[in-house]
Amino acid sequence: DGRVVRAYTFNGEQGGEVFKLSTIDEQTCSDESVTIQGATFEDLCKNHWTDRKLVKVEPVYLEQDSADYKWYRIDFIFNDALAYGTESIKKVCKICGPGNIFVALAKKAVYGYVSIDSIAGPSEILVLADETATPRYVAADLLSQAEHDELASAILITTSKELAEKVSEEVDGFVKVLERAPIIQKSLDNYGYILLADNMEDAIDAANAIASEHLEIITKNPFDTMTRIRNAGAIFLGEYASEPLGDYFAGPNHILPTNGTARFFSPVNVDDFIKKTSIISYSRQALEKVHSQIETFAKSEGLTAHANSIKVRFED
Repeated sequence: DGRVVRAYTFNGEQGGEVFKLSTIDEQTCSDESVTIQGATFEDLCKNHWTDRKLVKVEPVYLEQDSADYKWYRIDFIFNDALAYGTESIKKVCKICGPGNIFVALAKKAVYGYVSIDSIAGPSEILVLADETATPRYVAADLLSQAEHDELASAILITTSKELAEKVSEEVDGFVKVLERAPIIQKSLDNYGYILLADNMEDAIDAANAIASEHLEIITKNPFDTMTRIRNAGAIFLGEYASEPLGDYFAGPNHILPTNGTARFFSPVNVDDFIKKTSIISYSRQALEKVHSQIETFAKSEGLTAHANSIKVRFED
């Protein structure tokens, strides 16, 4: 039935007979039902489907978020229906998936009635590069995220002044020809930065402090650089692992922590579609060894009914 139990059993011996003293277990079950959100059907598939299938969550509702702000209320209405249930829509256990600001607010509104994956912010990319990086590639990668939203951020941190200047020139050239140039330009004006670091250690410290959703590492030895990165939603290594590769083709999941939350959150993964229950079993012999300590703890908190619940088992 999809459940996994991990047990730790502690045995004792009395008169040559081995007996079970106590068992501490953990039972893992998949969520009964989830909702997967996305801007398009392709978005739904690329972001969630693999994780959901691995843990066999059924049923799954697919929800497409409204791109037009005039229809933002539909996000709240549908999330309410999924969180509370209707005659035709079964209440779900969890609502997951990327979306715009209205989707994020709708998920925030129902959190607590159902679980959610996260309240995600606008898209982010940080490129960590040295003098070996190709400026045209770096500029193209920065703009791949800037085109998402006027609030998206695109940051380059480099130890090379020459690279910084060339990337800036390439960005200007791309903005003139790309279709979403107005959005890109506003994104760059608001949240586009090129930061010059004295050395790679300082650059890595800055990258860890920012904790970007997407981090590209384009250095002489990106795998070595990666070992010093602690905070990032997803890491792309080398010149040919551009961020859109993770969007459309590679990677376990592309729903990632934003707004610096990669310091304490992980990408959505199979663990997000399961829940765990603690299981405890004690024999009389096991409880007898510790009952006085439990009673003392309970009495010290003034919870005499707690203490009595243990005490009554040893009144004889």
